[in-house]
Amino acid sequence: MGEAHRRHQGRSREHLALLRPLLNDPSLDVRKSVDIVREAGLTRGALYHHFRSKKGLFLAVLEAAQQSIASRVEEEAGGSEDPWTQLLLGCRAFMKEAVEPRNRRILLVDGPAVLGWEAGTNGAGSTSETPCGCSTSSST
Repeated sequence: MGEAHRRHQGRSREHLALLRPLLNDPSLDVRKSVDIVREAGLTRGALYHHFRSKKGLFLAVLEAAQQSIASRVEEEAGGSEDPWTQLLLGCRAFMKEAVEPRNRRILLVDGPAVLGWEAGTNGAGSTSETPCGCSTSSST
């Protein structure tokens, strides 16, 4: 991986960290990129350079939320050796994290509204857009 690519990915992560809380702000009209970039202090060019589209941005934020939740579920479930208890702990952790203000809106409202429910499930044969705008297909 080249130095320019590493810098680009690092900048994308920085933008994502800045944008994720904004997408949970109920006073912000997340359908309008002009509102998003104004609040984040970015230019539309920077937004579209790193995410290619508003849909790409939403997907990146949704995936970051899902990764965060998955880590929490794994951590909680790992607190027991008993498979049944692991399942219960993991389910409880998922529900708790899913309704946290930092996750709730992107997971349950705006993410599905912008991306469709399929994007959040990564179901068999689904096609989604990566943060850089590339198309990926899963076929499991």
